[in-house]
Amino acid sequence: MAYKTDFVVIGLGRFGMSVTNALIKAKRSVMVLDKDLEKINKVRDKVAFAAALDATDESALKEVGIKNAEHVIVAIGSDFENGLLTTVTLQQMGVKNITVKSSGETQSKVYRHLGIQDIVFPELESGNKVAKRLTHTSFKDFIELGADLSVIRIDVANAKIVGQPISATEFREKFGANIIAITREEKIFIPTPSEVLQHGDSLSIIVNNRYLSSIESYVAGE
Repeated sequence: MAYKTDFVVIGLGRFGMSVTNALIKAKRSVMVLDKDLEKINKVRDKVAFAAALDATDESALKEVGIKNAEHVIVAIGSDFENGLLTTVTLQQMGVKNITVKSSGETQSKVYRHLGIQDIVFPELESGNKVAKRLTHTSFKDFIELGADLSVIRIDVANAKIVGQPISATEFREKFGANIIAITREEKIFIPTPSEVLQHGDSLSIIVNNRYLSSIESYVAGE
């Protein structure tokens, strides 16, 4: 039976579980796949669908409907060959949005050779951060300051706030957020409350994590 989900996480090691838990927290529909039935059973009740299978088996992937997913994260751990074969299988099936875990530059070169652009080094980027980046696609950058606060960078695209001074947009009142810098035509400056926002301005904003989705919609106009 095929299932439709927002995200598929393949591989439930430490990194894969971190991504999965963050996506669940973000209330996104998640499918998880792993060869290890014990790992699958630990998370089965928390996700939309879970299955123990060989992710290099194209027929098995077709059966669970992996092509219906918005994004697939290949989080397979130490078995690089398995991760590579899984990635190639996904490409052969026509899966467009693929993020892969890499353990080093050599592996990354191979993935880039296959045309994979989104390559994650878990030592540098946490599963939680990856999940936030994948679920907030308008963010140009994302820096966690702790459990509650983050600094994001996002381009102004909402016509409702273009041409408005910062003071009129009520960022602080609506989201408890502060614009700490604006990048405009490759120049970065600290704005005053009277600064008028322009279409395409890249805003660096410090914001509470619970308002990430709201501020994304407000600035990007999604």
